[in-house]
Parts: sequence; C-alpha cells; structure tokens
Amino acid sequence: MRISVTDRCNLRCRYCMPEEGVRLIRHEDILTYDEITAFTRVAVAAGISKVRITGGEPLVRKGVTGLVRMIAAIDGVTDLSMTTNGILLAAYATELAEAGLMRVNVSLDSIDPVKYSYVTRGGNLYSVLEGIEAAQKAGLRPVKINCVIKSRPDESDALKVAEYSMKEGLEVRFIRQMDLSAGTFSVVHGGSGGHCAKCNRLRLTPEGMLLPCLFSDSRFSIRELGPEEALRQALDGIDMQPETLKLVADNMMKKGDVITVAEIAGIQAAKQCSKLIPLCHNITLDQVSVRIEPDAKGMAASATVRCTGRTGVEMEALTAVSVALLTLYDMCKAVDKTMVISDIKLINKEKHDIT
Repeated sequence: MRISVTDRCNLRCRYCMPEEGVRLIRHEDILTYDEITAFTRVAVAAGISKVRITGGEPLVRKGVTGLVRMIAAIDGVTDLSMTTNGILLAAYATELAEAGLMRVNVSLDSIDPVKYSYVTRGGNLYSVLEGIEAAQKAGLRPVKINCVIKSRPDESDALKVAEYSMKEGLEVRFIRQMDLSAGTFSVVHGGSGGHCAKCNRLRLTPEGMLLPCLFSDSRFSIRELGPEEALRQALDGIDMQPETLKLVADNMMKKGDVITVAEIAGIQAAKQCSKLIPLCHNITLDQVSVRIEPDAKGMAASATVRCTGRTGVEMEALTAVSVALLTLYDMCKAVDKTMVISDIKLINKEKHDIT
C-alpha cells in the first residue's frame, strides 16, 4: 500500500509539474497521522503487509518520522519503506532508521549536476548523493534508485545512473515517463511495476481517498465511508487468478474482448431489468454506463443509471453490475475455475441518480 502523506514537494521536476506548481490541498483537508495509522491498522488486518510512504516529497511534512514510528509499531507490517527525492534525506536518514523505516527509494534521473538542476528546476544533486550515502550508513537497505527515462534504459543519463548505482551498491530501476492525462505507461525495467495483471497496490491520497489504481476513476473516502468500508469497496468485484487477469487485460482471451463485451452486457441488462425481475417497473432510462477496471484482486465493475421518472433505478444499476460480472465469469471460466463474484451493492442514490 502506498500512502501519500502530502502533495507538497521541494522540487519542480519538468515531467511532474508546471513551473508555477499545482493547486495544493488545504492543510485541514490532509489526513492526520492518527487517521493514517488507524487506516493502516485496518489494511494490515485485511492482509496488507507492505507499506510505502510517499508524497509529494514526504520529508517536507513536519513530524513524518513520528508517522514512521507509529506504522512500524503495527504488528503485521513486514516491509516499511519510503520514496523520496533525497534532498532532505541526509538530515533524516538516521532518525528514520531508528523510528523503524527499513529502506528507501530515491529518485535520481541524472548524475550530471547541471542536467539534474535543469530537470528538477533548481535541485542540488550533491544533496541527493549525500542523502543516499547517509541512508546506506543508517542501514536503510537496499537503497533503490528510481530513474525516469523517456523511452529506453540505454539513454545516456540512464546509463550513467546505472554505472553510479553499480559502483555504490545500489539497486536501480528505470521508469518510463508516464502520461497520466492519456493513461499511458509501461513496465518498470528492473522492478515489478507497470504490470496491471500482477498489480495489487492500493494508493491512499493525502486527503484520504483510497485508489485501487492510479488510472482508475474509482476512489473511496476513508473519512466518509470509514476505513473498513472504504477498503472493502476498493477491493470489490470479481476475484481471479493473476494469469487470468493478465489475459483479460492484454485482450488475449479466446472468446474476445472480455471487458468490452461485459460492459455492453451490463448496459443491455439494465435496459431489460423489468423483464428479468418481475416486480420492477418498465421505465425509460436516460443514461446507463458500465465500467470495468482491473483492481487489486481482479476486476471491479461499476454502473451509473439515470432517469427522469418518479421511480428509483437502483435495481437497474445493480442488475447492470451483476450481469457484467457474470459475463466476465462466463468468458473466463474455461481458464479460471476459482473466480469469486463478491460485494455487489448500492453505493449512492440521489433522487433519480443511482450509482
């Protein structure tokens, strides 16, 4: 689980944010350390054992070492790490290690001080290198280097970062620059990220939204729903084996495009709800949308139904999700007989707007 403790950062990397920065979350809207720790306890009780603290830049948040100590004390956390740009790491490495942090990932895209300053808009490379050295001395091992590349790991800066990492005994992974607006990304060279079919990562944002995936529109507020319910909703849908999920995500199932067919089936089912369920009214729907996305355990389905009539349309929405998931099951059952459909429920109802 990735926990973002702040949206603030002390760098302005060109591939990450505009020079003028971005609109920041109000301090009063950011989760307290007590709220983060309480949610982490719930997540660990549900089976999560790895926790990574991220940002923004996590070390710019006051008292973050205290949060590390609180999470490290939770029974069941077997891997507690932090991703940092390294600028402040030299000052905090020993304190973090003593609080219970086990290892760090440090962002480093170039070991040329001029290039590094350009990419980060003013960052000091030598502060990062001092931070990496301090982390190693403090026992925060392995120190892993995250190097952003444009397309290939044999780019000039990437090769120099790899050479430096090998010399210093660091692990390096190359992360292709993502386009979040277009939803494009690739696998991590030297790491395990970027494989949708194998991904089981949850993300908690600074303001308390739980995301099954960075590219998903699904998000669940731990403040509004409570930690247990938010976690349950984030993991809802149909559980399937990783191999099956990969076949679906890569559109390699013999029966065709599973996700598209299931979404169409869900829409059709919503429109035919009165024929499937005897006491449902035959009403005209203004809108039906069904979305299926990979999540931490398999596939999650959601449906939104709208109408201008005087009756609710929650049954149409529930039917859409049910049939979409059953279609997924039917198209995948030949390769996976362990699938489980779970937790189909009404999430929101507002007058004649049902989700």
